[in-house]
Amino acid sequence: MMKIKFPIVAVVLCAAVFSVFAQDDAAVRGSYESDETYVTDADGFRYQRVSEGSELELCAGGRYSGTVRLPSAVRVGEEVFPVVGIAENAFRDNKAVTEVIWDREKQYVKASAFYRSGIRYYWDSHYGLPEYVYPSGDFMLFVLQQEFPEYNRTSPRWMFFKHNYAPLRFVQDRMEDETANWGYNPMRADEMQGVYFEMPVPGAVKQEMFRGYEAYEVIGLLVESEFAAFHRFPPFSRWKWGEQEQSMGATLEKQMETRYGRTLRQSRYIGHLREEDGRVGIFEFEPKDGEAMVVIVWIRGGKIEATWVDTTDIDPGEGGENSVWHVDDEGSYGIPDLLCVAFDKHDNVILFFNNSAPESKNLFGLRQQGDQLQLFGEDQWYVFVD
Repeated sequence: MMKIKFPIVAVVLCAAVFSVFAQDDAAVRGSYESDETYVTDADGFRYQRVSEGSELELCAGGRYSGTVRLPSAVRVGEEVFPVVGIAENAFRDNKAVTEVIWDREKQYVKASAFYRSGIRYYWDSHYGLPEYVYPSGDFMLFVLQQEFPEYNRTSPRWMFFKHNYAPLRFVQDRMEDETANWGYNPMRADEMQGVYFEMPVPGAVKQEMFRGYEAYEVIGLLVESEFAAFHRFPPFSRWKWGEQEQSMGATLEKQMETRYGRTLRQSRYIGHLREEDGRVGIFEFEPKDGEAMVVIVWIRGGKIEATWVDTTDIDPGEGGENSVWHVDDEGSYGIPDLLCVAFDKHDNVILFFNNSAPESKNLFGLRQQGDQLQLFGEDQWYVFVD
């Protein structure tokens, strides 16, 4: 059985395209809307109360265009309300917004805030790649075991698992702690070497996020706030062990055999979107000329829209009967687990995977470019779980 191992490398975060401004003590003046749930300022910016408290966050429904500068506070009569961040979907589909300026030290941005807005999108140059985090058995801690550059630890990062997401906050750094244990142990996560986070949400929320999963089955995606702000993460379903496996169907299987000139061994769905059209599947072909091959596909409208082909040289004398993903093994062992489905502003799909089999490629992403799915992150995202 062939082992593929990638070196762990640090991700270099590039300079931000969003500028940070010096906060002014003077608050922007505004007025309540009818039920006092919202506040509108003189520029037509709309704010909503955060958890019925005295803090505000900029939200959808305002008059936004050009450069939007988030104030530090809004004054209504004698009351002063701190502006603590930008709400989900605040600028969604607003092509007139070209720049947003906020104080990164004191203000946050939530998921999908900039989705399909007019703000320029820098996939390759602006963002560091997402990281993968492992939960403790009770989901109280989430541990990152990769090296990564310094970042503002007071700013929340986002944890994604399937379509669920929640902010994480930094707890402690034990990357250099020689007394800590290397390797993932969900029952003793507090003794692991790595960077520790906690999820400040009610226990019931976490139970819903990971319903049906044991901690050892969960690897989450850790992203920067700005990365999350440019994406929407639609709900999807996944056929996992011991749910019923489903093939991609005879029509698509025949189409793939014709396209690649190989005999298909089998096909399986990896996942499908619940709220819109879109399916992800894998096709495994019989080995040919000492080479195993699988193809991961993104399908819309019943048609294959983009593909990624992975081949591996095999030696029949050393487990050559196995495939790249071992989908011929008993059960569904080795099928990559689809962690997250995202779309960029051009409606290209971005797929994030994890695979529990250390003999296979795991913790990687595929990004749609035309009719191709391009692999990214493979040098960083390798984890061996014993």
